[in-house]
Amino acid sequence: MKAKLEIMVKESSKIKIVCILLACIASLLLFSLLYVLCGFEKDKYLFDERKAANDYGELLRSEVDRELNSLLFVSNGLSSYLTVYKDELNPKKINEILEDLWNRTQHVKNIGIAVGYKLAYVYPIVGNEGIIGKDFRKLPRQWEKVKLAIDKHEGVLDGPLTLIQGGKGIVYRYPIFIEDQYWGILSTVINTDSFMNSAFNRVINNKYTFAVRSEKKEVFYGNPKLFNHKGIVLVKSNLPNNKWEIAVENRDLKLPAYFLILDALSIIFSIFTGLVIYYYSRERHKLTNYSLRDSLTNLPNRRYLDKKLLQASSEARDSHQLLAIMLIDVDYFKQINDAHGHHFGDEVLKRVAELIKFKIRAIDTLSRMGGDEFVILIENLRSENDAKLIASKIVDSFQAEQSILQKSIQITLSVGVKVSLPNEKIDIKKMMKHADEALYMAKGEGRNRFVLYPNLGK
Repeated sequence: MKAKLEIMVKESSKIKIVCILLACIASLLLFSLLYVLCGFEKDKYLFDERKAANDYGELLRSEVDRELNSLLFVSNGLSSYLTVYKDELNPKKINEILEDLWNRTQHVKNIGIAVGYKLAYVYPIVGNEGIIGKDFRKLPRQWEKVKLAIDKHEGVLDGPLTLIQGGKGIVYRYPIFIEDQYWGILSTVINTDSFMNSAFNRVINNKYTFAVRSEKKEVFYGNPKLFNHKGIVLVKSNLPNNKWEIAVENRDLKLPAYFLILDALSIIFSIFTGLVIYYYSRERHKLTNYSLRDSLTNLPNRRYLDKKLLQASSEARDSHQLLAIMLIDVDYFKQINDAHGHHFGDEVLKRVAELIKFKIRAIDTLSRMGGDEFVILIENLRSENDAKLIASKIVDSFQAEQSILQKSIQITLSVGVKVSLPNEKIDIKKMMKHADEALYMAKGEGRNRFVLYPNLGK
């Protein structure tokens, strides 16, 4: 009895584990799918925000270019003037031109002209006296860019750098060539803070913070630490023989709350789906189980038995094992029903099923065919004696009176047994017929006994 209970518990546990595994797999698959879909939405949101930051960086770059071009145009125009009117130039005329240009421009600290390599003219003079007469070739920090401008015949933007006269500034140098011969160089010193503030004031957006650094990685506008932040957007500004980098960061770049809600809903929905699948699979198993079982005794029904008989006969042929079929009837069951009622009769059938179940082996199959008729399929027999022993135990287990619904009643069984022969081709229909014949022999001999076909009785 203990072994039977253990088998039933194990079988139930296996079914439960399978249902749990199905539910877990379904939940994980669904969660993975939802996680990927949510991930796509998050990536799209972050991509859009990053693109917006990049667009803002491009706007900053265009403003710097626009503001700078308006200043550089002055130097380029002065260079053309000096080239055309070279024969009419004198110190007074040059100083007047520089004064006029300085008054017309914004953000310019001073404008200077070097004749050859020495700075000969500068406006305003006040505060810049110390640089007049300086030879660029003797100023290593500035000579590199001056030489580059002369060699390339192009304007060069330098800095921001520390100025000789004090402070910092952005310097634009434009070489002057007269009849393809180097004549001198123009220097326009731009006030860095004034220039940058003017360039950016029109496009300030509190959603973003930004910083600017030179090609030497020196940050001269904004917070230097910004370049170390993750998630910044870098925009490069190509200036005359120079490059600046603008780092842009979204101050409030964080996923909206609805993404957290989506994540929570994904988890909840996945768990809910897993629970639905768990209970659905359990119910499906129960429904399948019920379709193969007798509703009264919960024993396998005729449909299940037919499948089991075919399977067992095939295995017996392959393994050359014996199998037996037992047909069982409850003696005088009609009289029991008539005397005590159908409800009592149902309880009798349940008791018969329980007692028989505990007298057969775990590998054997007990089935209810209907009414008071039961069938036992016994597999892996060594001889007919094994079948006799099992039949005898079944019959003997009903010798004592049974207490059912507070009534004592004597129940007996008639059993017909058919065992396959070692060299016999197994024919299930024929075995069932012989077992049925043996059952009628048992009834004819007085019931409460078993008969082994062909008429080898107890």
